[in-house]
Amino acid sequence: MASLELRLDGIPSEGVIEISENEIHTWNRTDAAGRIDFPTLDTSAQNLIILANPRDGGWKTVVVGYPPNGVIDCQSFGPYTSSPWWLDVLNLNDKSSTQNRMKIGVVDTDFGDPHPWVEDARVKGRSIGTPQIDPPHGRMIASLIANSSGFDPCGACPEAELYVHSASMSGDPEGVDLVEAINGIVTLTDAGVDIITMSFGLPGNSDLGLDNALEYAQMNGVLLIAASGNEGNFTPSYPASHESVIAVGAVTDARLLPQESFVLLSMVDYRREDVASLVSMGLDMWPMSNWVGVDGVIAPGTGVVVDCEDRRIDVFGTSFSAPLVAAVAARMFAKEPPPSRSIETHNTRKARIMSNCFDLGLDAKMGGRGMPVL
Repeated sequence: MASLELRLDGIPSEGVIEISENEIHTWNRTDAAGRIDFPTLDTSAQNLIILANPRDGGWKTVVVGYPPNGVIDCQSFGPYTSSPWWLDVLNLNDKSSTQNRMKIGVVDTDFGDPHPWVEDARVKGRSIGTPQIDPPHGRMIASLIANSSGFDPCGACPEAELYVHSASMSGDPEGVDLVEAINGIVTLTDAGVDIITMSFGLPGNSDLGLDNALEYAQMNGVLLIAASGNEGNFTPSYPASHESVIAVGAVTDARLLPQESFVLLSMVDYRREDVASLVSMGLDMWPMSNWVGVDGVIAPGTGVVVDCEDRRIDVFGTSFSAPLVAAVAARMFAKEPPPSRSIETHNTRKARIMSNCFDLGLDAKMGGRGMPVL
């Protein structure tokens, strides 16, 4: 453990700042000596990911190593961007009007109830109940998609109608019950969702009941998206490996990875005219992400922040890449007239996602078609 001092000269007067994954501080320039002290910061060979969100708007992500003197001068941060990087990089800040309000279904573990940050969440099927872990995994996934509380970071697609189904396993807060996962896919399909995203993996490569549920959704025009897994394997986990599902791996900015020495790295600014500039910024496959196969995709999965009512959580993993792809799909298809609920719709929409990917130059089996961009 070590202490860290942030000198606030040159940055907005008040707002919220987070250091790495474990400390959040609301700052005000009336603080003594214009600084913030973090007395118990864990700096073991880790870069410090500094996320700053001023009250008067704007975002900043800066990556530094731990300074030898324990002091970081925030004057060097530069101007603030208008939104979180994971939204900018997928062009999810496009605010153009849409014809339809898309329905996104989420099958996950606990969500918690009620959902104050998603005022119109449609809860279908299994009762949610009291979450076994805090914050519940499902709630973070749903918040990343549809948080409409008005507080940053906003959801990637807050205008969507959100449908959720808890498939948590009794006695295992992080486990998914196979029967409930099957029920969830069928229930959400019957409820008329356009997209189902699944941030879980199950043992093995196939299950007859789950295969049938996925194919039922596919036949009814539902676009299926699933996290590839976080084991660093050369193939996606199941159900992401199913042929009807788009497997999603996690991409990171190489500057967010641990380094030993102190160095102030260039500010991470993802506002760009040309998406090709993303490569020069160091976007690469997150080392722990499972590969996605030639028909998979990748999306941001580290340095992502979700709002969970009373606090903001810095999250990582393919679990959070999959819902971002669901948001891209929802924003993309909301601009079109409603299609028929058929396998042709599923195939057409899946092909559209694949054709709107930017190739980061990764091995095709690792990063698939690349990163879908709205």
